Amino acid sequence: MFEFFLATRNCNPGILHEVIDYFKQKLKSETSNFLHVKDVALIYDAMSIREGFWPDKSGKVYGYCDLGGIAQTDNEELAKGALSQLVLAVISVLYEAGGITVRSLTSDGTTTNLKTYELLGCSLDHTNIPSSIPHPDEPFINIHCIVDPCHLMKIFRNCMADLSLSHSGRIISFDYVKKLHEIQQIENLKFANKLSSLHIFYKNKKNSVPLAVQVLSSNVADALQFLQSYNNDFKNSTATIEFI
Repeated sequence: MFEFFLATRNCNPGILHEVIDYFKQKLKSETSNFLHVKDVALIYDAMSIREGFWPDKSGKVYGYCDLGGIAQTDNEELAKGALSQLVLAVISVLYEAGGITVRSLTSDGTTTNLKTYELLGCSLDHTNIPSSIPHPDEPFINIHCIVDPCHLMKIFRNCMADLSLSHSGRIISFDYVKKLHEIQQIENLKFANKLSSLHIFYKNKKNSVPLAVQVLSSNVADALQFLQSYNNDFKNSTATIEFI
């Protein structure tokens, strides 16, 4: 056991083949207990790195584009991040390792990750969005591309709270959510929602998914719609209600 934890791992660019070897071994020796990995979801994220190069003691220089032999790169170009070839390579290597089929790709909604989806064959045109790409080794298998909904909910909440948004000339404002919370505090009751001070002053917990989801809930929208009929402060909250 100690040898396992103290062993040196090869973490050079490319595929971490020790992981692939682990899957191969498990699928061979524990087939019945390991069938759940025959169909998997692949979660990936791009990573920006500081441009530069660093020689090691052997004289090898690191910092240039290097995909570990997966694809040809310009060896004189300094690396800035990962490319879509890595995603395709992982999908292929898993399939070749023992028939492990990637059924879906999930990433957050950053520009780099959305661009990766485009390079893989997904269109981001809102009028025609093919949400899947063919498997590189088995074209009849579709791999579904998903933008992480939890991350999107946090982005939507942050945009509503931090930006000046509007739709068809109507303002979308987080202030209505704040006013709803204030009324609930004054009246010491809640209109069937979970709003609290944590939801309003969320900056220290901005990565909390429940706080974002509970703000953008139908219960909050229903409460705003109810107050719109009885309180002039909510008279122009229609766009905010529709956004939520």
